[in-house]
Amino acid sequence: MGSSNWTYFTPHQEDIEQALQDLRRKLFEAGDYNRLWLYVEVPEEAFDALDEISWTGTDQHLVEELAQVLAEKQIHVALPKPPQTIKEAQERSDAQGTQSILDIERIASQPGMGVATALPGNVYRQFFGTEKPTREMIERAVKSKGLLDDVMRWEAIYVIAFKNERPDEIFFGGCSGD
Repeated sequence: MGSSNWTYFTPHQEDIEQALQDLRRKLFEAGDYNRLWLYVEVPEEAFDALDEISWTGTDQHLVEELAQVLAEKQIHVALPKPPQTIKEAQERSDAQGTQSILDIERIASQPGMGVATALPGNVYRQFFGTEKPTREMIERAVKSKGLLDDVMRWEAIYVIAFKNERPDEIFFGGCSGD
C-alpha cells in the first residue's frame, strides 16, 4: 500500500501536546483515517462488498453500512467490531498504520518514530520568509517548496500558523505507513 503524507490544521492552543491529542481524538471519532483493519478482518465472502460502501463517517457507521450491503446481497457473515481506541486502531492496522496523525503519539524535542517535533527555527525563513507564517504560507510550502520532504516515515512536524500576527492554528504534517 505504501506510505502517505498527511497534513492537518487545528485551532491553536498553548499546550501543543494537548492540541495533538485533541486532534487525534477528533479524527478517530470521525473515522478520518485509513481503516485497513476492515480489509484485513472482513471475511472473504464479504470482500467484494467493500467496493460498494461510501467509506465516510464513523467506524461504527462503516460496519453498519457494510452489513446493510451484505444483507441486500443475502450474504451472512460475522463482521469485525470497530476499534474502540486509537491504540486498537493502530494495532489492527498492522505495519500499514492508519496513514494519519493517529500514528503520531506525542510531541518531542527530537525526531523519532511516532513523534511530532517543532519545525526547526533556522528553516522558517527558507520556507516562509518570516518567523510568523500564515496558513496560506504553510500550505504553499507543503505544495511547492517541499516542506515535508525531509520528514521521515512515522514522524511529523508542527508549525504555528499566524493570523494578524497572532497564533491562530497549529499545522501538523507527517508521513506514515509501509
